[in-house]
Amino acid sequence: MIKASLKWLLIGVLIMLPVGCQQKGNDFHTADTNQERLHINQPQKTFRVKKVVTNPPIESLLPKLDSKRFINEQIWLDSFKKDLAYEPEGEIIATILPHHDVACDYLTSFYQTASKTKTEEPELILLISPNHEGDGPRFQIGAFDFITHSGMIYSDGDSINTLVEHPLIHEGITSVFEKEHGIGIHMNYIHHYFKEAKVIACIIGETRTHEGIEEVAEQLIASIQNKKVLLIASIDFSHYLTLEEANEKDAYTRQLILSSDTQAMSSLSNDYIDSPSSYGLLITLLQKLEEDYTCTIINHGNTATISGNLEMKETTSYFQVSYTRK
Repeated sequence: MIKASLKWLLIGVLIMLPVGCQQKGNDFHTADTNQERLHINQPQKTFRVKKVVTNPPIESLLPKLDSKRFINEQIWLDSFKKDLAYEPEGEIIATILPHHDVACDYLTSFYQTASKTKTEEPELILLISPNHEGDGPRFQIGAFDFITHSGMIYSDGDSINTLVEHPLIHEGITSVFEKEHGIGIHMNYIHHYFKEAKVIACIIGETRTHEGIEEVAEQLIASIQNKKVLLIASIDFSHYLTLEEANEKDAYTRQLILSSDTQAMSSLSNDYIDSPSSYGLLITLLQKLEEDYTCTIINHGNTATISGNLEMKETTSYFQVSYTRK
């Protein structure tokens, strides 16, 4: 009887004191829960979340050329204060523009208009210019990036690699490109208005013939196909003439521009145009791209009329020409 009572007493004690449990006041915790709490209260490690970037930008390894030197920064800044945009007759696909800062209003007029009216920014801008230095091969492509007043503008390395595979096209000579104002002045406007666009800068040594134009145009088209491209020819017109003489020459040049007469233009002297080859390449590209375009002369002027010094003995004349898709 006593043994039975002791047995039941022992069972009761075991029930009241379950193994692994503790009771303090009104808190009741299992041993496992308490261990978890102790673990949580320990100093925690700091974990850094690494941001995963898909297709990270790769810094261009091309040499850098300074384009800021081709236009005074204050002149460049002041040009943006003017509203010189015009209403184009359609989508702008190409243009002819000067390369002297005295005619920077023509540049502002075009770039303002193109940036405002284009529904999407061009992926690529092909800039064609005379080789004023005259050194090196006839057709050179600038394998450079360009430092401008508003930042860096990058060349399209893939397209350049394709272009220089052609026997007539050569990688540009640094000493020639770093002095070429026909390229440099425009880079400051291109980057300001089209910051995401890449460029191909092409300079042409002048022969006053159509030599090589067809072949180079075909190679350019092969390298830029399937891209949204804007074509710019950086050309000045009559040189070293009086205002009266320049206007006489410009009247004839105007007719050739409006009729896209590359054959007649190709042999003209510096009295009419500084780079008939740049003009020929521009028009040949439009024709090979099978563009149905309208040609419109937006502005025509001269250093004498722009400066107000009508008695200048040696002047340069300028055309701003727009090519729009019909």
